[in-house]
Amino acid sequence: MSTRYFANGQRVDYSGYVVPGDDDGLVRGLAVFETMRSRNGKLFRANDHIARLIASADVVGVQCPSQETLKSELVAAVAGYPQDAKVRITLTHGGQRLLTVDALDTAYTGKPLNVATCQWEPPPWFDGRTKHCSRAINQVARQTAGVDEIFWVGNDGNFTEATRSNIFAVIDHALVTPRDDGRILSGVTRAAL
Repeated sequence: MSTRYFANGQRVDYSGYVVPGDDDGLVRGLAVFETMRSRNGKLFRANDHIARLIASADVVGVQCPSQETLKSELVAAVAGYPQDAKVRITLTHGGQRLLTVDALDTAYTGKPLNVATCQWEPPPWFDGRTKHCSRAINQVARQTAGVDEIFWVGNDGNFTEATRSNIFAVIDHALVTPRDDGRILSGVTRAAL
């Protein structure tokens, strides 16, 4: 199934899926995004994802449409999509609203990942719950270590999160995850579990 592209609420082809070169979302990383799943054309916990997107936009100073507008556009984007999908919406400081719907990548499902650890936590002046677009440190850390995923370790020596996901473990038959103490992205799936 081909990727669906949307710009500012309108379906476009790939050539219309652009950010102007002077947009601070591109130039300075002043943008926020949210990624969610859909199954059979239905979004997983859309209201929770939209609330987190709006909160992240507020922290970074990105203008955001209303919750109703976002929900309407997201629901329309996945309508009739014939398989499980990854849905990503990005809001830039320059006012761009970009959305993609693409087949869910299951390449790593059930397969081992190469993982490394790296010490890092967000600076005290920035809430780690914000899903911002200036996350180049994640990609650089993975490439430098030559691994699929990095598990971040806080200054206290505890795992905080991974570069693309929250961390879960089963210990003594219980599902455990790091505390939501302002250092981790409060994952919607994490909250659901």
